[in-house]
Amino acid sequence: MNRILPIVLAILACVLIAAATVHTSSLAPATTPQGAVDSLLTQVLAHDLRGAYQFVSSTSNTSFEDFARDLGGSNGSLRTYSALQKFDTKVLNENDQTANVRANMSYSAAVGALYDTRELKVVKEGSIWKVDWPVEKAPKVPPQVIPVNYLRWDIVTRGADDDWGAQNVDDRDGRDRERRHGAWLRFRGRNPGRQRQ
Repeated sequence: MNRILPIVLAILACVLIAAATVHTSSLAPATTPQGAVDSLLTQVLAHDLRGAYQFVSSTSNTSFEDFARDLGGSNGSLRTYSALQKFDTKVLNENDQTANVRANMSYSAAVGALYDTRELKVVKEGSIWKVDWPVEKAPKVPPQVIPVNYLRWDIVTRGADDDWGAQNVDDRDGRDRERRHGAWLRFRGRNPGRQRQ
């Protein structure tokens, strides 16, 4: 009995260590269209855009930079200050090679919730499903001069060196303060309007 207990505990420890090291990866290939969109958005929810990009189809011709800019925002837009809070997916239609999945996404931002709904095309590449992520590409136009043909208003403020505008005008509080001070001097028996000689 003394020898059996340590052997059982050693075997139990080996089994527990083996069970702890075996885990399913969240980057496992998707076997359903909805699973592909769910896996992509789960990675976005975890702020792992590289992991999410693995679920983007190569037929979409989307670079990682465009994908990250589309999801994370750019140039100080409100999307740069927001994070994906939750999402909901629904398969609209599906056949053997393609499917359409609607993704309702809710972003949390400093000004409140932002909502985004996308209908994503999911394609089957071999035995796995991948998302065809469309990115709006902004046209690259050369810099140009745009004529201003409307009346423009500028706010003009007085600088320290300017000699225009309302100067040396006491405000109401200044006049009231002077009036109160004169009343105090009259109370003490002095006339504030008469100069002593």
